[in-house]
This record gives sequence, structure tokens and C-alpha cells, in this order.
Amino acid sequence: MRSTIAYIVVALGATSTPLAAFAQGAPLTEDEIAQVKQQIARCWNIPVGATDVAPQLRLHMNQDGTVGSADLLHAEWIGNPSFLAAAQSALRAVSNPHCSPLKLPPERYDQWQTLTITFDPKDPLR
Repeated sequence: MRSTIAYIVVALGATSTPLAAFAQGAPLTEDEIAQVKQQIARCWNIPVGATDVAPQLRLHMNQDGTVGSADLLHAEWIGNPSFLAAAQSALRAVSNPHCSPLKLPPERYDQWQTLTITFDPKDPLR
């Protein structure tokens, strides 16, 4: 079973762009984004049959790097059993204590206080 996170967007109201970081001030670096992807990927188990869906979560982060809350985006897909399984798996990954707190620069909390992460099993983390 492969773990992957295809895209991570760090923003306050940004759009989904591969490996992009948008925020006021200095954005997170690609290395910082890759580190977060790797950290979460260790805890994401892709459900069998959930290869055609890619749930997105908006994470509201605490200053210590833990997830304060997570919102499932595009919840209109919740009736799809594959989407539901993938979304539940993604929520478990971001709340797993083995992958938390996220290793982000505390002095730049304003840049990562809200993270939007797309969990896409078709794009493997390398």
C-alpha cells in the first residue's frame, strides 16, 4: 500500500496549485512543503478502491503545529463510498499523533495557520 499526498497548498484563501504556497509575506519553501507532505504521507493509508477520488481537507492549525480542526471540502461527494473512505482516511492521517505536530517554522505561523491538502492516490509521493 502506497502513501501519497499530491498537492499541498498553504494559504489563506488560495487555489489548488501543485506545490504552491501563497500567503502574505514570505511563502513556505518547497522543502518545507515537501517535509509536511512526507510527514503526513506516513500516516495516510489509501483505502482499497479509492483510487479515483482525491479528498481535500482545510486544516486550521494550532501554533504548536498540531491540527486544531479539519474541514472536508467538496462534501457533496460524501455519498460516494470511495470518497467517504478516502476522506475518513485523510482525516485520520492528519489527526494521527505519530504524524503530529507538523514540522513547520513556528516563527512563520501566519504563513501556515491554514493549510489545504489534497490527498490524491494517483500521484505518488517521491
